[in-house]
Amino acid sequence: MTTRAIILTQGSELLSGSISDHNAAYLCERLHNIGIRVLEYRCVDDDQNDIANALIDASRRSDIVICTGGLGQTEDDLSREACAQAFSTPLVESKPAKKQVDAFYRKRNRTPPKRSTMHLLPKGAIFLHNPFGSAPAFSLSFERCQIYFLPGVPVELEGLYALHLEPSLKQYHKDWSMVEFGCFGAGESTLSKRLAGQLDCTISYRASRKGNSVKLHFPSAKPSISVLQKAKHILEPYLFAEGHCDLARSVGKLLLKQNATVSAAESCTSGKVSAWITSVPGASRYFLEGAVVYSNHAKQKYCDVSSHSLQNHGAVSKRVAIELAEGIQKRAQSTWGISITGIAGPGGGSKEKPVGTVHIAVSNGKTTVHRHLTLRGSRDQITDSSAAHVLFLLYQQLKELEM
Repeated sequence: MTTRAIILTQGSELLSGSISDHNAAYLCERLHNIGIRVLEYRCVDDDQNDIANALIDASRRSDIVICTGGLGQTEDDLSREACAQAFSTPLVESKPAKKQVDAFYRKRNRTPPKRSTMHLLPKGAIFLHNPFGSAPAFSLSFERCQIYFLPGVPVELEGLYALHLEPSLKQYHKDWSMVEFGCFGAGESTLSKRLAGQLDCTISYRASRKGNSVKLHFPSAKPSISVLQKAKHILEPYLFAEGHCDLARSVGKLLLKQNATVSAAESCTSGKVSAWITSVPGASRYFLEGAVVYSNHAKQKYCDVSSHSLQNHGAVSKRVAIELAEGIQKRAQSTWGISITGIAGPGGGSKEKPVGTVHIAVSNGKTTVHRHLTLRGSRDQITDSSAAHVLFLLYQQLKELEM
């Protein structure tokens, strides 16, 4: 029988559109990955009665409820009170919770607020230590439903989910496993057509400009080796990762394996490639430097692009992309140099070079590979795609050295 979950978030800032609810998306994906079906996620205003009613309804219709936010010490943090109201239980002092709150402030040479209620938990609740922030988390059972209360700060929620919830929730589906593949260069429809009827498992997809996730779900504790091998063979032209969908992480892994380094010269992406590469822990071992070269002067100054190429071919051209990659590689003395130059829009395009025209190049000082891209979408979509295309091109060059 499939375990059912409801995610309950709260906050007027969410309902007003001031901030996006990344927590709900994060939790939905994590629960889906371990075989738990999310019936719905709901957002309610900072009103104690509304939160209490939502908790009662969710607990009656699901096996698991995860409530996020409202555990701080401001007037609109009402999760504890709403929980006590919903399940007719008093709030009592929790010594472990008080110890955590006091330790948090003591470490920062601050005094806990006199009227703080963060150490109060519903009677019978289980304290969940929060090493990532001040507000204690907790859980409690109501009839057949297990309810978790987590802080709304994303870094705290994600840390607590990994620390407390996922190890506990996996027991609901011990006979369940999932393997993720990262792909690039083909859309969701193409990937689904290639895999349709080929694999004895359930398949789900998530498409983005930075890579497509293909998840294989198995009704067993261990995935089928033969199915995984068949999937990898089918996806081979587009495959860059197994177990995750982060192109920068895969590139970094190959660079480390080959004891190689990389530097980047970026025009239209404004440092997006460099930021993506260095978002991976340990990237300092292989990423040497990045140059954001918007003006022609900067392209000449930092990457030794010739004035002849700029005047005769234009900044957005094959010739300039090649010189940018070769120039940054030589300047940084890195194993590889990568470059992007293009027109991200919404303005700046022409009949000959419309918005979405992008040139990328990858060079190791001996051989340089170039690609001319024609991309569509918003400015962010075009720059995301450009960043992914140049990293995938580098990944392909690195993979060739493995063969």
